[in-house]
Amino acid sequence: TIAALDLRVSNTGYLAEVGPRLRAFFLERGLLIRPLGNVIYVLPPYCVTSDELDRLYETIDEAAELASENG
Repeated sequence: TIAALDLRVSNTGYLAEVGPRLRAFFLERGLLIRPLGNVIYVLPPYCVTSDELDRLYETIDEAAELASENG
């Protein structure tokens, strides 16, 4: 699996302000995801379980909603 999402926020690009906020959001939930600005990308290992992927995608969905609301 590989996934990349480009979030629609007012400030975009590699240094977008949303990047550090997203990183903190994921770390608080125990996920090691480092966004590149407003882009969230994941490349989980082959040994990842379906439940782990479900948790990952649910958390990304939650983060995307929050980022869109907060611009």
